[in-house]
Amino acid sequence: YELTLKDNKKAAEVLKASLEAYLKVIPEEAKEVTTTRLALSRNYSHLKDYDAAVKTLEDRLATIERIQSYSKKSREYSMYDYVTSLKELGKLYPSQKDYKKALAAATKILAVYSDLEALEDDTFNEALFLSGKSSLKTGKVKQSVTYLTDALAGLDKWERTSCLIDLAS
Repeated sequence: YELTLKDNKKAAEVLKASLEAYLKVIPEEAKEVTTTRLALSRNYSHLKDYDAAVKTLEDRLATIERIQSYSKKSREYSMYDYVTSLKELGKLYPSQKDYKKALAAATKILAVYSDLEALEDDTFNEALFLSGKSSLKTGKVKQSVTYLTDALAGLDKWERTSCLIDLAS
């Protein structure tokens, strides 16, 4: 989902205050905390405060990883949130020119993909593309060709064109 707000700055302030208040009365591991962090991060992104967006998502990811450590069932229930966080981070790290972290995020998505029945194919292709683009930016040309070839093979003509334009930029 994507928030369409008239005032992202005000929304970020309200979400941050909500998160702080929530943490005073509820354990951090509560799922709503991770949901609030996702919305807060997206608002920071709209404000082009990428450092705050990344920090918020990294905190969200750490909380989800703690939740996953409780049991196999906890891992299953939180996997969608885990992948969503990685996907968002994979989009944000390049804005900080941190292609190694972008590649690591994409690699984690690819590693858990086979465990997830409900993960959309476009998420898998996005992770392949991000892996390819990040590998290219970190000088791993051979590795990038493999990822990009696989990513482009799973896309239709228009999506391939869009990806190629993105690579050229």
